Amino acid sequence: ALYFSIMPIVFLATSLPISIGGLGVRESTLVALFTMFSVDTQSAIALSLYYFLILVLVTAPAAFLLLTKIDRQEQIEAHL
Repeated sequence: ALYFSIMPIVFLATSLPISIGGLGVRESTLVALFTMFSVDTQSAIALSLYYFLILVLVTAPAAFLLLTKIDRQEQIEAHL
C-alpha cells in the first residue's frame, strides 16, 4: 500500500525536466520517500534499481522494433 501511495509522487518528480528520462531523479525520490516511512536505505535503493531494470526490460523490445522498422523503411525508400 505504501508503494502505491508513493509512486504518483515519484512519477510527478520524474516528469520534471531536470534530467534525461528522469534518470537519477526517480531513484533519489524513491529512496527519499521510502526512508521517510522508515524503510531502510538499502531496500529503497534496491527497489529503485529493480524498478529501473524492469522499465528498461519492458521498453527495450519496443525500441528494437521501432529502430528496425525505421531501418527497413530507409532500405525500401533507397530502392525506389
